[in-house]
This record gives sequence, structure tokens and C-alpha cells, in this order.
Amino acid sequence: MTTPSSSSNSILRALISESSSTPGGTPPFKFTVNSTIIQHLVPTSIIQRTKAAQEITTSKPKDSDASPTLTNSTKDSATGTDGRPHVGRRGMHSATGAYWNEKTDGMWSFKYDGGDRRGLDVVISIVWIAL
Repeated sequence: MTTPSSSSNSILRALISESSSTPGGTPPFKFTVNSTIIQHLVPTSIIQRTKAAQEITTSKPKDSDASPTLTNSTKDSATGTDGRPHVGRRGMHSATGAYWNEKTDGMWSFKYDGGDRRGLDVVISIVWIAL
């Protein structure tokens, strides 16, 4: 697994090489790359297993009136690191502000989708400012 600093460095190298007009030349922009990693208290895979563990069972009383009941084993339910029941994933909100020339400068953010298996959300932000 790559570290956030090595990922940021490889993104910066790619940005500089793609934006330079000549090989080894100075790029026309200054760049910043920021990665935000959010680790969930309970990985998404455990949440999905807990939902799958819920079963509908049918109890059959003697009068043959069958009524389905929902059961969930408390032993299998997901809990956070604080021991409280996990309530599910929540949204992430982010805001960034800056003053720049709208014609030459900008910012781009995206969420890397590969972190869900590991219980992570990874958001990469790139800012460029013309020299």
C-alpha cells in the first residue's frame, strides 16, 4: 500500500511533467496536492455482513397463524471503537476557498473509490496557480 506522501509526490511529478512545455523545463504553474483520508470506525464490509446476518424467521404457533419476525444477533452487529452500535456511514462535507485569477488558476477534487474495501474514504485535491 502506498503512503499518502508517496501518492502526493507521484501526482505532483505527473502534473509537472505534463504541464512543462519542454522536458526538464519549468512548469507554468505552482501546484499543491492534498490528500484527506477518512477511516471509518467500522469497515463497509462488516456493515454489509451485519445486514446479511439479519434473518426473517417464521414462528409457527399451534393455531397455524404464521407471523414473520425479524431477528438480529447482537453478537454479530457492528460496533464502533467506542463500543457503541454503529449507525452507518455519514456524508462528508468539505469547503475550500481561495482568491485567484479564474482564467489561469483553479482547483480540482475527487474521491478515490478504491478505499471502500479497507474502510477508508480518500479525497485528493489539486490546486494550480499560474506563475
